[in-house]
Amino acid sequence: MIPWGPLLVVVFVSSGATTIIAIVAALTGLTVHSPGWAALAPLAMWAPALGRFIALRTVDRGFTATLPLQRSGAGWGQIIVWPLVIPLGVYGMACGMAWIVGLAHWSPGGGRWTTGHRSPSISW
Repeated sequence: MIPWGPLLVVVFVSSGATTIIAIVAALTGLTVHSPGWAALAPLAMWAPALGRFIALRTVDRGFTATLPLQRSGAGWGQIIVWPLVIPLGVYGMACGMAWIVGLAHWSPGGGRWTTGHRSPSISW
């Protein structure tokens, strides 16, 4: 049985938080290349964790953690770093696989950009 109450709390909190971050970025003119984005990106990545934390404290109090934070001597550094490293690793592997099969092109803007940072463009 799907726990709809906690699931809805996680979805609403995480999507609401990322929407607020997107609005703030749009209103302030931030792009992924702006220094300010370095502060907003981790907040967006942690939005689902915030949603789960709120769900645990409100509608899902009987939940026993599947991944306890008391992981056999792991320090807080690992607890904070791994949730950042794993999504970046998954993104990197996804871009690499897309490049291998020919979906990613490493010339954003159709090759018209000659300066600045370059990131992969995925085309379907």
